[in-house]
Amino acid sequence: MFGPTLLLGTGLGMVILAATHAVTAGVPVQDAGLASGLANTARQLGGAVGVAALATLAGAVAQAQPAAHGAQAALLAGSQAAFFAAAGLALLCGLVSLRLGPQA
Repeated sequence: MFGPTLLLGTGLGMVILAATHAVTAGVPVQDAGLASGLANTARQLGGAVGVAALATLAGAVAQAQPAAHGAQAALLAGSQAAFFAAAGLALLCGLVSLRLGPQA
């Protein structure tokens, strides 16, 4: 768990700084605080809604598993569904960010 957690923390640190810079780059100086605040609010709200949606998905998939497989198998199936959904969403966001990047 230490390796992936360290990698995630490092990556998120770099992405959040780059995203904040991208949000405030074209904004007039007097509105930079507002733009930064809106970006941070969107990030926090997105995280909260994302965790709630993924937990709901995990619970729904876990409850749909046959009782004969056991509780641990149901929990594993729900967790896998949530992780695959999060990975798919991250891939989609990455592709969108490439499309929205600077136009040369």
